[in-house]
Amino acid sequence: MLEALDRGIPLRLGYRVHWCAEGGRAPESRVLEMRYFPLSRHYELREDHSGSRRTFARRSALLAALDRVRLSLSPPPGCGARIAVALDLTSLPTPLRFPAFLEPSQWRLVSPEYAWNGNGA
Repeated sequence: MLEALDRGIPLRLGYRVHWCAEGGRAPESRVLEMRYFPLSRHYELREDHSGSRRTFARRSALLAALDRVRLSLSPPPGCGARIAVALDLTSLPTPLRFPAFLEPSQWRLVSPEYAWNGNGA
C-alpha cells in the first residue's frame, strides 16, 4: 500500500458510522483520501465530506496525522455510535485491484469497530 501511495496512487479510507437504534438514523459514511503528488513532492490528506485538505512534506507525517483525524459528525442527542475504518479496495486503479484481492495480507486494512458513547468520551 505504501509503495502504491509513493507512486501517486490515491488510497481511500472509508469510515462507516452506525448510530444507536434510538437515533433512527441511517449509517453515515466518510472518506479520507491519502495521496502523493510527485511533481510538487508533497502528500495530501483530504476529507470528502468537509472538503478539508492538509498537506505534508513527508509520508511519516501524513501517517501520523491519521492518529488525529477528526470527522465532522453530528450525532443525535444522547446517542452513541459504532465506528469502523477500512481501505476501499474498489477505488484502486483496475490493475491494482486484482493483486489487492489476491494478496489480502498486503492490502487488507480493516479496523476493529470502536464504540463511541456520544458524550465526547
